[in-house]
Amino acid sequence: MGKFGFKNLFGKSKDFFDKEATIKEYFALVPPEQRKKCETYDELYEEALKYVSKQNFEENTANQEDYFHELKGDEGTVAVIIGLFAFFVGMEIDRHGKDIEAAIDKVLAPGYDTHNPFDVKQGKGHRVFGHDFCTFGLKNIPGNAIIKVNDKATTIGEFLGVGTDSKVRMWDLIWKFYGEGKSPLKGVFSCLSHTIVHFAKDIFTPDGLPLPFTSLFEKYTSFFVDGKEIKTILYKDSWMKVQHHFGLEMKGSDLASLGLIEGMIAVYGLSKKKELGDKTKEMQRDMKLLSMGTCIAMQMATILTFGQLKTKGSANVPGGKANAIMMGAFMKLTIQEMTDIAKARISINKDYKSDYMRGYYNGEQ
Repeated sequence: MGKFGFKNLFGKSKDFFDKEATIKEYFALVPPEQRKKCETYDELYEEALKYVSKQNFEENTANQEDYFHELKGDEGTVAVIIGLFAFFVGMEIDRHGKDIEAAIDKVLAPGYDTHNPFDVKQGKGHRVFGHDFCTFGLKNIPGNAIIKVNDKATTIGEFLGVGTDSKVRMWDLIWKFYGEGKSPLKGVFSCLSHTIVHFAKDIFTPDGLPLPFTSLFEKYTSFFVDGKEIKTILYKDSWMKVQHHFGLEMKGSDLASLGLIEGMIAVYGLSKKKELGDKTKEMQRDMKLLSMGTCIAMQMATILTFGQLKTKGSANVPGGKANAIMMGAFMKLTIQEMTDIAKARISINKDYKSDYMRGYYNGEQ
């Protein structure tokens, strides 16, 4: 059963698969209107035996290929160890995030990242504005959104010289700071290099960066100053605060943990390539699921241990967070796994060797 990818779903009981094969053989032989109504699974199995002989699933599928690689004990152990290692590496990166940020500043020219377009919103939770790099090209910022440049409050539209009635892009603000007055090529290079440096620093800090595209759900609140309407995003009502509360923000530790799992399992797969051949990728996928699951479980346990979901969020607890990036990768692998299992089931039904089932699934009855 393990070769078809079903053992982990249903356990190791050979009897279960023999019963399932027998019942399906019964369904293939006896039309629905002639079947007796049964209240329990065992009763259904006993009824099936009145019409068909007991089936042996392994014998019926002996002619079929091994669709999946079943993880061995040493492979599972290695996967768990890699997951634990990824957790502890992430925890240490969280613990020394400020040191990493300071180290980056030391290698930069003085003032390289001091006055920048990303921190024009002041106060706690300022990364609610201008830090979602996936939306930099969208005109979704009101021209009357208030910003602070060189210690002077103004609206982003007035600063860019486009007025307060139209919407602008974050890229327009970045270009104003780093690209204006330069050739197109030098301007783009300057904008990209400053952006990469700033985000490389921010991602290692406790607050991290917002998840991609979440800024699209932020709402601007209006205020009136001297009769003029200005807008801003209030951190206390923002999705960024929700991300901080549940530890969903992107951090350098997330990327490091995921990269470590991917890298170490890739290297381990090379050592198994000769033995497993085409099944190596399947082994690696199962190992990744186990490693990621271990890492995610440890991170969530850290949050719960420190009670952070009910207090100030997980940002101040090294290693404790709901790792959205790794959860996304985990779900992607899970969907791939379930898709392959579904394909294997179709193939099994098509080539199944028994008295009635093969013809039943191939439209011969």
